[in-house]
Amino acid sequence: MVRSTRHTDIGDTQVPAPQDWTSLQPGDIVEVIEPGGYSYEARIESKTEQSDILWIRSHGFGTRHLLHNQDGTRLQAGTTPDQPQNRNPPALPGTGSSLPGPAGLSRPQAITPTIWRKHMNTSANSTFNRTPLIAGNWKMNMDHVQGSSLLQHLAEALYEAKHDYARVEVAVFPPFTTLSAVQTLIQDDGLGLVSGGQDLSPFDSGAYTGDVSGQFLARLGCKYVLVGHSERRTIHGETDATVNAKVKATFRHTLTPVLCVGEGLDIRKAGTHIQHTLSQLRAGVDGLTSDQAAGLVVAYEPVWAIGTGEVAGPEDAQEMCGAIRAELAGLFDADVASKTRLLYGGSVKASNAPAMLQAADVDGVLVGGASLDAGEFANIVGFERQMAG
Repeated sequence: MVRSTRHTDIGDTQVPAPQDWTSLQPGDIVEVIEPGGYSYEARIESKTEQSDILWIRSHGFGTRHLLHNQDGTRLQAGTTPDQPQNRNPPALPGTGSSLPGPAGLSRPQAITPTIWRKHMNTSANSTFNRTPLIAGNWKMNMDHVQGSSLLQHLAEALYEAKHDYARVEVAVFPPFTTLSAVQTLIQDDGLGLVSGGQDLSPFDSGAYTGDVSGQFLARLGCKYVLVGHSERRTIHGETDATVNAKVKATFRHTLTPVLCVGEGLDIRKAGTHIQHTLSQLRAGVDGLTSDQAAGLVVAYEPVWAIGTGEVAGPEDAQEMCGAIRAELAGLFDADVASKTRLLYGGSVKASNAPAMLQAADVDGVLVGGASLDAGEFANIVGFERQMAG
């Protein structure tokens, strides 16, 4: 796979336009693949036809660099002939510091982008760098009879669509009383979907009435567990410490946590949304090993845009997911950050999922109400067909 470290927008870059650049517009995400095989994503900031130059803002570098070869001249990273020299890169949002460039690019060197394409989470050969995960959270809906019927209709819809589960993973999160029926169908019918729990206890066993141990979920055959969902945090008062204990309990039982983070409308309006969400992230992953962090799934929930009349767009998803990936790179390393899957989970529907999934750092979606409609959820799973159409 082509390595691609993805962070928030840092560092201006001026590059010669690709041959098909006339179809690109400001705001589009493209990928630059360099002769050495390293790739990075960039957002088109503006384009000027007269100069045949595109201004982009890179996601992967902490050093500012410029390429300007209208006359065939190669300039080095950090050289800015038509801009003030040696400008320091801006700090990553909410971190107070900028990241160093990736290995081999921390010092000035010649770089010549050779391949451009619109970005989805794919590498140069159109395979995904990280397997997308489309997750359906049924919340407190669907008893075991209803849940079995929903799963059968979903499986049939995906079968008719010839869905490739190895390419795009599909998971459902039923209520606890429905999990056994759902998992039995998955195993007995050989379905390609996987299941997960909506919560788990931080304890493995004991006098904890109403709790469900990760051991029980693992024994059922679950693969994932939602941890720290916004509804658990707000309705049940779960603290960052509780969420962290649950994340660790998930790993103890060889399950994969889907760590949920996000901010409410008041925090969003105050402009501290990135700092708030990254604080939740840091608390959630505290004490994890690099291998655990690499296998983690993080779901960003824009609580401010759920039932408030506010609307979250692809740029909001990318802003936060980019900041989360950058934070993971700082807490662990760039290799870990490049492996961790990040989901967007805010009122996802078949109509908006493709746009969200085109963002550079969004590797999937956490779907709520739309996952209760087999046809709608199947269309979300088939987001690539919608893009191609």
